[in-house]
Amino acid sequence: MGKKNIQIKPSENKSTKKNKKNSKETINSINNKNEKKNNKKINISSNKLDNCFNIYLNILESKLITTIEQLELIKTGIINNDNEKKIKIKLLFRASRDGDNNKSYHDKCDGISPTISIIKTKTGYTFGGYTDCSLNSTSGCVKTNNSFIFSFDKMKIYKGVNGGYFHCGTDCGPWFCGCVGVNGDNYIKTENSYQWEINRFKYFEGFTEEYELVGGIRHFSVEEVEVFKVEII
Repeated sequence: MGKKNIQIKPSENKSTKKNKKNSKETINSINNKNEKKNNKKINISSNKLDNCFNIYLNILESKLITTIEQLELIKTGIINNDNEKKIKIKLLFRASRDGDNNKSYHDKCDGISPTISIIKTKTGYTFGGYTDCSLNSTSGCVKTNNSFIFSFDKMKIYKGVNGGYFHCGTDCGPWFCGCVGVNGDNYIKTENSYQWEINRFKYFEGFTEEYELVGGIRHFSVEEVEVFKVEII
């Protein structure tokens, strides 16, 4: 996307003030704010993440979450402006480590909820989503109470319509029904994954361009997939 990551070390006080401000903003206001600024890459320890952002995370577990802004976006989507809640996330599945196929994904993730899935394409786009659906191999397209999609490139959240939908089946990896996901086996070696047209199903709202999660091209190859278990505390 042409964005330049800048490596900085923020002071803890500034980060704390920033968190207090952002915790009071709604999802839409954060979407508008983040679309106007670039991500800044930050080296920060997990205990500072806990203190400043009420997020428990061993940041070394993730290859795809690289900035504080990305963590804030995910947290905001899950708990909105409830500053009393925290989230804890734990890595369940990584395609390059566990196998880029549906069986490996289901072996690691079935029976677990809620989850965050993050996908990076070989063209450099990173997006993902959250669902409270219990992952499984048989349910097909499931209506959920709370699912949303996010883009790290646009720093934007796409809310699920009437709670959103998630697909559970042996034919795919993480898949947000009627929108986008990882399809078929050998994710990293094929271009079987894709994003649906924005007016096809309308299960998620906020899209303004065709295939905007993946740079305007329907099919994409996957560089990496990560799935995390989420605990709201």
